[in-house]
Amino acid sequence: MRTNDCVEMAPLRDSGIALATPDDDVRGMTVVSANGHRVGEVEELVVDEQHRRTRLLVVISGGILGLGVKQRLVPVEAVIKVDDRIHVDLALVTAHGDAARSQADLPDDHDCALAEAPPYAWVYSRHGLTPFWRADYITPYFHRR
Repeated sequence: MRTNDCVEMAPLRDSGIALATPDDDVRGMTVVSANGHRVGEVEELVVDEQHRRTRLLVVISGGILGLGVKQRLVPVEAVIKVDDRIHVDLALVTAHGDAARSQADLPDDHDCALAEAPPYAWVYSRHGLTPFWRADYITPYFHRR
């Protein structure tokens, strides 16, 4: 297991990795919070090239004609259900996001220029989740199939 946040991840489109089935492609799907409020839309999937797994969703929201669009990284571990929409648990971000962000001196939403890997540890910390490279990580049910 990796012991730091220097992980090799890339957007799916640039990785050379193909999804197991076309039904696994959630790009373009609407993302909603656990209580049904719209969060945004999945623009891209970020994959761990070594383990060949999707680790983050790039969720976009806001803006008009491409101006003012915000991007945020959401770990797949925050996904609680997928039907015609992707349901995510964002309660921890709302409750603890500001404190974690100010301690790490990070912006509210990361500008996802994925050519250079952002410090992924803050993404997991912000969501109150254990990063996949830590020994105490538990694989989500949808990775076990």
